[in-house]
Amino acid sequence: MKTNNLGYLLAVFAIAFQFCAQNPGSKVSAATESADGNEKAVRLLKEFYTAYISCCDSPDGDWETLRSIRNKYLTKSLQDKLEHPDLDYDPIIQAQDCDKSWIETLEIKPDAERQNVYDVYYAPALNQKKICIRLLLANDNGNYLIADVLNDANIHDLQAL
Repeated sequence: MKTNNLGYLLAVFAIAFQFCAQNPGSKVSAATESADGNEKAVRLLKEFYTAYISCCDSPDGDWETLRSIRNKYLTKSLQDKLEHPDLDYDPIIQAQDCDKSWIETLEIKPDAERQNVYDVYYAPALNQKKICIRLLLANDNGNYLIADVLNDANIHDLQAL
C-alpha cells in the first residue's frame, strides 16, 4: 500500500513540476512579445509624428503628402473622421498649426493598463505644459495603424452628425 501511495505522490509531483516549468516560460514569452510590440509601436508613432509634423510645418503646405502620410499610418475610419468639415483643428496634433520644434520634444509611452493604447506628448513651446494625445492602435498581425484619438471628444461627437 505504501508503494502505491509513493508512486501516486511521485506522479503528482512530476506533473506539478512539469506544469510549473512550462507556465513561467509562457509568461516570459508573452511579456517579451508585448515588449517587442510596444517597441515596434513606439517606433511607428515616432516615425509617423516626425513625418506628419514636418509636413504640416512645410511652407508650401503639401496636402497630397499629408494625405499620403495619413493613408500609410491611419485606419480608413480615422481618416474619414479627420476629413469632417466641422473640424477646425487637427485632432492628431491637437492644434490648428504645428512647428517642427515639437519633434524634438516628442515622447511616446505605452499605457500600462490597456493594450495598444499609447500616449504621445509634445511641448508646443519652451517651458509650456506638454500636450497629450492618447491613441488607440489597431494591430493587424504585428502591423500597427492608428485607429483612434481616444482623448478627443470632438471627433467622437462628429460621428452623430
